[in-house]
Amino acid sequence: MTSSTLIAYHAAHYTPNNMVLAVSGDVTFEEVMALATRKLEDVPAFEQRPRPVFRHTGGETVHLPYSGEDMKGWICFPGISRNDPDHAAVNIMSHILNHRFNDEIQENRKIACSTTVGHMNHADADGFVAGTFGSPETIAQALPVLFQEIRNIQKSVRPEEIALARDSLRMEFVQGLEKPEDMCMAIGSHMIVSGTMFDPQAELRASAKVTAQDVQRVARRIFSGLPSMTFMGATLPLPTPQEIRAMVRTHPQNPCALPAPGLRPCM
Repeated sequence: MTSSTLIAYHAAHYTPNNMVLAVSGDVTFEEVMALATRKLEDVPAFEQRPRPVFRHTGGETVHLPYSGEDMKGWICFPGISRNDPDHAAVNIMSHILNHRFNDEIQENRKIACSTTVGHMNHADADGFVAGTFGSPETIAQALPVLFQEIRNIQKSVRPEEIALARDSLRMEFVQGLEKPEDMCMAIGSHMIVSGTMFDPQAELRASAKVTAQDVQRVARRIFSGLPSMTFMGATLPLPTPQEIRAMVRTHPQNPCALPAPGLRPCM
């Protein structure tokens, strides 16, 4: 990340043209419009600038100094956009992988290493991140297991895993909208990213349609990409991003060789 990249991103995104005003409470549309007109009438208008498109290219390894004895590491694979038809399947895959990592690394093998999985939701430069936290020795033990579970999810997903992930995500989703400010944030971010009104029921319906085959397909799509790595703390011999890709992917193909239904395949 360079300063010019950050400045270009700010100039293209943080403009009045991209502002969304979401209001919750006992007010009418007319009252909100009158308030917005009065409060925002002197905000200067800018010519809409084209938004730079960011893409995760992968292949980098970064080691950051850290004063503690523990080690923290993140492996980021190129993800998909918030508007991608596979978005719901990726969320369910994240939940399943998180459970598998915890069960296999901590419960079954008793490795004192924490793991986390997450998919960043943006309109363009998304990333699928797997994190490990522990001593250099425990991380060295956990990484091969983590890579094996990434391979496994591309080949096999149980129906009960889908059901558990779907129920958990539904609960998290609904609880995350209980507060008025959270609902406003969801409305605003969805409008900015998708250009459409936020529909909670549509989000739930999309998750309900995800099958085990969808999860396996999107896993192959994500993990065929070239990852980047960031580690903090002590150093230890690590595989290169190219070696990680070779270890985790089950099919020799590029990340966009498995499009979701409705997506154009790469040319």
